[in-house]
Amino acid sequence: MLMSVFAFAQTGEKNFIDQPYIEVTGTAEMEIVPDMIYLKIIISESDTKGKISLESLEKKMIQRLTENGIEVSKDLTVSDLRSSYIKYFLKEKDVVATRSYVLLVHDAATAGKALKALSEEEISNISIINVDHSQMAQKRFDVRLDAVKAAKTKASSMAVAIDQSIGKAIYISEVSNDNYMQSNANIRVRGAVEFNDNNVEMTYPNLDFKNITIRSSVQIRFALN
Repeated sequence: MLMSVFAFAQTGEKNFIDQPYIEVTGTAEMEIVPDMIYLKIIISESDTKGKISLESLEKKMIQRLTENGIEVSKDLTVSDLRSSYIKYFLKEKDVVATRSYVLLVHDAATAGKALKALSEEEISNISIINVDHSQMAQKRFDVRLDAVKAAKTKASSMAVAIDQSIGKAIYISEVSNDNYMQSNANIRVRGAVEFNDNNVEMTYPNLDFKNITIRSSVQIRFALN
């Protein structure tokens, strides 16, 4: 029984090789603006030298984020769900309460506003940990289809050049799906200047994110007519 199956496989492979075909690689890429920006926020009593409690800092953080149009109940989560706070032992007798959060914002302007607002409340331990897009799966699929279409166009043009035409696809394989995700190296930070109520110049970060580039490559063999 095993010998029969092996013989059949050999015959199928031979028939595939014997038929004329053209093999091409199609590639496609798409640039999208990230709409999911994740900020890690750490609040600590040490930031205020113990003058403001962790609970007070948390309330101020929530208030300022809400004032800037952020849905805190939806987009702000505690990053360490195992504990409501973490204690760091700086010295033998010193215990500093610290709490870590992850904030989701949907554009660079809102991220910049959040950084500015929190820095005014002495909350400055903030980092950008990831950027993404809410429709990433669909975008990846669209790029794959574009790569397939590009391969078909290429194969058809090459076949016409030798007075032939392409038939059905007899083999297709995704060579790569190189989804280039953003990192901190792809975030530009510029200083934006404004004046407060006392006409004092204040500088805060103005974030500018590069687009996310999605690439896909497929290899297809078409029968030649």
